[in-house]
Parts: sequence; C-alpha cells; structure tokens
Amino acid sequence: MPAAHPHSFNPNYLDEIAITRALANGTHAPVLQAYFGSASYQELCSLAQQALQTRIDVRAPQIYLLPGLLGSKLGINSTGHTDLLWLDPANVAAGKLTQLTIGRRRSIRPIGVMLTAYLKLKLTLQAAGMPVKLYPYDWRRSVIKLGQQLADDLLHEPAAEVMLVAHSMGGLVARAALKYPAAAKVTRVVQLGTPNQGSFALLQTLRACYPTVRKLGTLDQMHSAEQLTAKVFRSFYSFYEMLPGPAHTPGLNLLDQSHWPADGLAPNIARLVSARRASRHLAEADRRCHLITGIDQRTVTGVRRNGNEFAFQFSHAGDGTVPVALAHWDKARHWYIREVHGQLPRNTSVCEAVVDLLQNETTQLLPATAPEIGQAGIVEYTESDLKQLAGRKVRWEMLSLDERRELLEPVITEAFTAACNPPLI
Repeated sequence: MPAAHPHSFNPNYLDEIAITRALANGTHAPVLQAYFGSASYQELCSLAQQALQTRIDVRAPQIYLLPGLLGSKLGINSTGHTDLLWLDPANVAAGKLTQLTIGRRRSIRPIGVMLTAYLKLKLTLQAAGMPVKLYPYDWRRSVIKLGQQLADDLLHEPAAEVMLVAHSMGGLVARAALKYPAAAKVTRVVQLGTPNQGSFALLQTLRACYPTVRKLGTLDQMHSAEQLTAKVFRSFYSFYEMLPGPAHTPGLNLLDQSHWPADGLAPNIARLVSARRASRHLAEADRRCHLITGIDQRTVTGVRRNGNEFAFQFSHAGDGTVPVALAHWDKARHWYIREVHGQLPRNTSVCEAVVDLLQNETTQLLPATAPEIGQAGIVEYTESDLKQLAGRKVRWEMLSLDERRELLEPVITEAFTAACNPPLI
C-alpha cells in the first residue's frame, strides 16, 4: 500500500509486513514508539524478531485473523495514491468521514487492519509457528454479505485446512461464512468478545451518544457527532444487524422503528427490515467453536424508553462493549477474562490462550467458568446525560499521544475532556 507521502514513514499508511520489519530491525523507533506506545513498542519488537525467525510449517492450517467493527482501514485508491478515510486524523478533521456514507459513488475498499489493535496477536501466532493472514473487510456492509465473501475466499485458499480467529464483529462474519460449503475446510473458530446476540453500543452509536462517536464529533471540524450519525453511521448495514433482539430488551423492539424516538436520528427503515433477517444466516456453534469473553467492566447491559430518548443501564456484567449475556454462543466452549473489549486481542493471556485453543482445543490460561463479578449496582444514564461528554471541538495536535492511540476506545478520559475545554488565558 503506497504511503500518503512516499518520503515519510507513516504507520497509518503502511501494512503489517513493513511495520514488522521495522520493529524487528529497530528502524523508525521514535515514530513507532509514538504509534504503539513505549511499552507496547518494546514488546512488539521482541515478538517481531521471534516471528521472523520462526520457521512456518507450510502444511499447517492457515489462520485467518478477522478484526472487529472499525478495525479495518477503509480508503480510496486512485493512480497509485491511497486516500485513507478510516482512519486518518487529517481527513477526520477535514470532514471527510462523510465519504463513508453508503450510497456515495466513490469506490471505498478495505486497505489494511488497525495494527495497534491486532499486530500483537498476529505476531504471537506467527512466533508459535502458525501461518497467519490478516483479513480486513468493509465493516459498513452486511455481516451476511461479508460472510459470503469470506466463504468464497476460503474456497480459493490453497491450504487444505483453515482456522478462524475473530474479534468482535469479525466473529459474526465467521459465523456467516460457516453457512456455506467452505465451512468444511474450517477446523477451529475462536471468537474474542463477539456480540453473538448484539450489543447496546450499536444503539448508542445510532443515537450519537457512544463515547467514540462523541470523540469523532469533536475532532471533525465540519460536523457534530449528531451530524456524523445522521449522515454517515445510520447508513451502515452492520450497525443495525448487531442491535440486540426483543428477547434482550423487554417491552422494547429495537428492530421496529415505531419503538425509536421520532427525531433527526430516527433509524433507516430499510436497514432495520434487512437486519430482522440477519440472525437466520449465522451458523450455530459446534465442537470447533470457542469464545473468549471479557467480564467485570462497566458495560451497557439494558435499555428503556425515557420519553423521546433512550435511557441506558450500566453494570459490570460485560467487557465494556458487549454484555456477557449477549456474547453467549450456545454450544461453543466459553472462556473468561477480566479485560475490556478493545484490549482482548492485545492481552498477553488472551493471545497465548488463542495459541493453545488452536493447537490443543483447550487452555489452562483462562477459566472456563465466569469468575465472580463486582457487585457494583446498576447505574442509569439518558442520552442527554451521555451527550454532555466531549461537547466542544478539539484539534489533533492538542491531544496527548495516549489519547491519540486510544481514539477509538469507548472511554472519554479527563485528559480528553481537558483538551476539549482548554483553560482560559
């Protein structure tokens, strides 16, 4: 993938091969330390060296590593130049996220994976002697169509056996692929924090009150979080397909537009209708299937209508994004860890447990029963409460390196808030 500026080393525009070589050789250290963080950089340098020195068994099953929602880079290639829309901070500030709206004519395609989230897991698998392919996909599209594309790619895969490791939404894409004949080649499936029954984070996103959406709205100098949601996010098929079904929202059907507030963020009715059929196209689990679930993190685990908005109930029964109950995949083997959703592919114990599960179908590194969860009570916040966070504009250069790296994490820290509200001089 060509860089935006051919004479600069910009990790946003480089693939995992170039980054891995730089990590192993110790080149471009200041840039990569800023990109990954000092501690992660040192760990990745060691892993990169191990991975490049490890002999890969060409007869071993091919591992496909699927990122989660927002985990694939999206952009436009023209005349040898890549215009990275998801996610180049300069393009966010310039209001170019609107080009991601489904229905616009420009041809947008996946052009890589967010390496800050997934390179550690890939290198860990490679260092264990496993052949690994990162599998970016256009997460705006329907899970069902993405699964069909994955199944087609698996049929053309030269390896006789394939194993799927999938974070978050990627686990649903894997399940959709298992409905096709290519499933016969798949010998193992390991999900990390997959919302098998949905996630309330998608409802928050479609109501412009999810922390990541609020942060993007402050960085976009042309649009608010509400405008980005109305213009861009509400056009994405996948966001509706991952809404929890009526069985998980007593008295409320999120797949029925009449149950939503009637305002400028009303759902796309055609997308809701399409989403009602999605669950029928997802494969059930069998002996090949494993799920690693994060627990004991502050998570939205319930919702109710509160006048002309939603009110969200928070508890610790989840990974910060996916409630434990909504991660459940019937008949799969379940494993648990106290970790937040976005950190699951970066957690050392998780990475090593994935190696175990692929090689041995079991692991001693994670418990197979959920540990006791903290007894903190349920707290409720309305949309209006959540929209008060990160309400002012902020420029990229005003953010610390840590805040830049964690832009997509659904947490608005005091440091981010302070950057949005600089002290008066």
